Order: sequence, then structure tokens, then C-alpha cells
Amino acid sequence: MTVELDVSLILSLLAIITGIIAIATFAVARKKAAIEEGQHLEAVKQLRRDLDAIEIRTKALETSFQNQDRSIVQIATDIKYIREAIGKIEAKLDRQEAPA
Repeated sequence: MTVELDVSLILSLLAIITGIIAIATFAVARKKAAIEEGQHLEAVKQLRRDLDAIEIRTKALETSFQNQDRSIVQIATDIKYIREAIGKIEAKLDRQEAPA
């Protein structure tokens, strides 16, 4: 009976140790999965921040281009007025140079 008790005790201890190892393995796997998920979420957050920054820069560029377009239109209008003024000056000079 002592031998049977010893074998029973050893088997019980082995079962307990196996259970502890299984629990520890599961806990380590869960911790690793949680860390990986956290890293993934942080990467997603960083991508979101990067996209937000790109969107802000894109809007700034669009505004800049719109302002340049307005400036080009204004320059074109100014050139038109300058040409008209030059035409009037030339006409005036032609009249003054023309023999009376």
C-alpha cells in the first residue's frame, strides 16, 4: 500500500505540476497576445496621426494653390489694365505726333 500511495502521490503531483505548467503557458500566451495587440493598436493610432497630418498638409497646399490661382487671375487682370493704359498712351502719342 505504501508503494501504491507513493505512486498515487507522484501521479497527483505530476498532474498538479502539469496543470500549473498549462496555466503558466496559457498566461504567457495571453500576455504575448495582449502585447502584440497593444503594438498593433499603437501602429494603427500612429497611422491615423500620420493621415491626419497629411490631410492638414494637403488642405494647406490646396489653399496655397487657390491663393496662387487668385493671384494669377489678379495678375492677368492687372496686365489687361496695363495693356489698355499703354494702348491709350500710344494713341495719345500718335495723336500728338500726327501732323496737324
